[in-house]
Amino acid sequence: MLFQHTSIFVLAFEVTDAAAFEELWVDEALRKVFMEKQLQHTMWPIFRQQVLDGMSRLGMRPVALPWIM
Repeated sequence: MLFQHTSIFVLAFEVTDAAAFEELWVDEALRKVFMEKQLQHTMWPIFRQQVLDGMSRLGMRPVALPWIM
């Protein structure tokens, strides 16, 4: 193995209306869309940039991960 890297990302969301959030979050379909779709679109650009930056800092050829459409 030439290179191994581990990154841990922590997301923190602020809820401005706790009552509305609690009401919506019990909807399993809505929660599923958030967890499977929206969270990926939120995290992917951060992860993608981390890969590019991490490899270039080590003098390695950066790997450009594709954008999620």
